[in-house]
Amino acid sequence: MDDLSRLVKERLNIVDIISQYLPLRRTGKNYVGLCPFHNEKTPSFTVSEEKQIFHCFGCGVGGDVFSFVMRQEGIDFKEALRILAEKAGIELKEKGSTRGLKEIYEALKRAIEFYHRNLSSPEGERARRYLEERGLKGDTIRTFMLGCSDREGKGLPAFLKSSGISMEVAKRAGLVSMKGGRAFYYLRGRVIFPIFDVTGRVIAFGGRVMGEGMPKYLNSPETPVFKKGRALYGLNLAKEDILREGWAIVVEGYMDLITLHQGGIRNVVATLGTALTSDHGAKLRRYARTVYALFDSDEAGRKAALRAMETFLNEDTDLRVVILPDGRDPDQFMREEGAEGLRALIEKAPSILEFYLDEITRDKDLTHLQERLGVLKGIVAILSRVRDPLKRGLYVKEVSQRFGVEESILLKAMEKGQGGTPVEEGLEVRGNTTEETILWALIHGYDLSRYHLPSILSSFEDRDLREAGRKVMMSLQKGMDSPMDLLDEGVKSRLSRLCLLYDEMEDEEVEGIVRDCVRRLKAKRLKREKERLKMEIQKAEVEGRDGFLIDLLKRRQHLSRIEHSPEELLHYQWGDE
Repeated sequence: MDDLSRLVKERLNIVDIISQYLPLRRTGKNYVGLCPFHNEKTPSFTVSEEKQIFHCFGCGVGGDVFSFVMRQEGIDFKEALRILAEKAGIELKEKGSTRGLKEIYEALKRAIEFYHRNLSSPEGERARRYLEERGLKGDTIRTFMLGCSDREGKGLPAFLKSSGISMEVAKRAGLVSMKGGRAFYYLRGRVIFPIFDVTGRVIAFGGRVMGEGMPKYLNSPETPVFKKGRALYGLNLAKEDILREGWAIVVEGYMDLITLHQGGIRNVVATLGTALTSDHGAKLRRYARTVYALFDSDEAGRKAALRAMETFLNEDTDLRVVILPDGRDPDQFMREEGAEGLRALIEKAPSILEFYLDEITRDKDLTHLQERLGVLKGIVAILSRVRDPLKRGLYVKEVSQRFGVEESILLKAMEKGQGGTPVEEGLEVRGNTTEETILWALIHGYDLSRYHLPSILSSFEDRDLREAGRKVMMSLQKGMDSPMDLLDEGVKSRLSRLCLLYDEMEDEEVEGIVRDCVRRLKAKRLKREKERLKMEIQKAEVEGRDGFLIDLLKRRQHLSRIEHSPEELLHYQWGDE
């Protein structure tokens, strides 16, 4: 790691950075939360403020603040460095893709300035009138940084150019399209809704026509910083309220969300013209265990709810469905019934399974054998895809009680439908713990020279760990600091678990574990050596090489003695006689 990266790490606290993405609570000297990288119900994601690392004991992911941001944002090290340097107040001399992303964010920042300012101009009169008719107050407009675009499509390109933003950058930011060498922007003549990421950084825009026109709503195209299936509108404003309430509401439109927010319901987010996705579920799971999805009562709304059922089958989120009555959308319902009316509906909301069972039996004559059988086969096909055996068992129990079919029969039908494919029992933490522990000990100052370090490292079977061990040994011989910084992200992630695990133990206890690992590693290599000798002895016997055979037998006898002497094994060096 270079001096710049080290300076960034020194200026930042990993707890503060990770807390911007998910809630953490203090337990002892560490912090814990639900892992953002896999489904879990009990927090196993641990952050050490003292060591400035994180590790999930559930899925094995871990590392430093750079590792977290890279994995969380889906970016490379250069972009993570740019983001963290900005948070640390350090100016970078950038090039390549890192500079490209910064240019995109700068273009988007300038665009929001233009749109929001334009709303207060004579050009924005029609948009202001529209927002007033929808009942939005000035404070609400400012909170969501609403704006408007001009009808001619010339205002934004001109403003960007005057701000030093090239049209090529504007195009990559999803702000304009190029036709015949001229720039046109997508959202002409619309009310503009800025879309922010969870940290409050603008990443895209949505626009609604004022009056008639199609499409009614239009979003920015996908860009390097904006993916519709991952973004949740309003999450930057709602995350604290979601944490406080313990549950979240999901709606399907900008105005639905804004009306709820203005009416006092703040723990609400919106999808961006897509169905609920597993990425949405993963984001929401960091803040709440229960999600209420509000759908219109028309056929499209009910189908959307059923699609959500399939998406959330294997998410550790309690998804509940709120179907609004009388064909009203959330915006209309909220204005007519208020927050109390909506909360009353939410309290009665069925689970997604209950809703699904109601829907597939709607308009069905279950007294008719074939209809009943068809419904049950559909249920079995859905439940067969539930990976969590406990969750699947609860679902089967509910279906059994509702339809009067024995649980064992449903389970047999599911097994047949799966073709005997075993259900995943959960994530397993993989890795060579023995070799990882030894490498961890070497990095953290444990004296392994008395056990002959070259012999130890040459015994590593894991090539990545062996190479990492050699780098660390050379750096220590040269008196370099921070050998952990020499390791690649994969090895860092593997070792972070041990950093947190051993941090809770006394030094003597850890030293005992390290000794056992060295002994175990050498015993394993000794066993391999004895197997090799066995084959050479057999070959020497066949070839009649008596002198060589005697040497081999002595060697094997020597290794057998070492094998049964724990202390000798611990200090054994390959090449000893």
